[in-house]
Amino acid sequence: MKILNKIKQTEFIKKYALIIFALVIVAGTVGGTIAWLTANASADNNFDVAQVSCSVEGMTANNNQSNIKIKNTGTIDEYIRATIVLSWVDDNGDTLANNVLDTDYSIQINSVDWFKGSDGNYYYKEKVQPNAMTTNLINTLSLPTSQDSKKIKLEIFADSIQTDPKEAVLEAWSAVEVDTDGKLNNR
Repeated sequence: MKILNKIKQTEFIKKYALIIFALVIVAGTVGGTIAWLTANASADNNFDVAQVSCSVEGMTANNNQSNIKIKNTGTIDEYIRATIVLSWVDDNGDTLANNVLDTDYSIQINSVDWFKGSDGNYYYKEKVQPNAMTTNLINTLSLPTSQDSKKIKLEIFADSIQTDPKEAVLEAWSAVEVDTDGKLNNR
């Protein structure tokens, strides 16, 4: 009988040891799975937003404008266009109603590097890199001295657009096209 009790006791211990072992395996598997499913990772994604901007650069001497250029003050390659506005102003700088005629001044546009679009703007043909300048837009401009308390005022308005994607340029500036070399041309 003692042997029979010992065998029953051994079987009982084996059963419970097997059950405990199975529970440990299940608990480890569930715990590991939950840990795997809930694990976090983080990464810093730092990026700079591109800036598109430009400024008009030039010299003024004795009512003559020369070396008028546009500078890319942005952070990416840009195409640049400019609008030239001439108006009569009085001694206070107030704009007068009279139109400036082509015979009232003398202007020399750099037509090698710039072209006049169908919208009246002047377009620089090449991409301009950040902190670089275009070639002269206006090589020389001679304005008359004051006449009857009025003089001609020159204003140049420049704007720029990112060079890529090409479709954005074509959509925003309908007067131009971009050729296969990345140069602007009249449409």
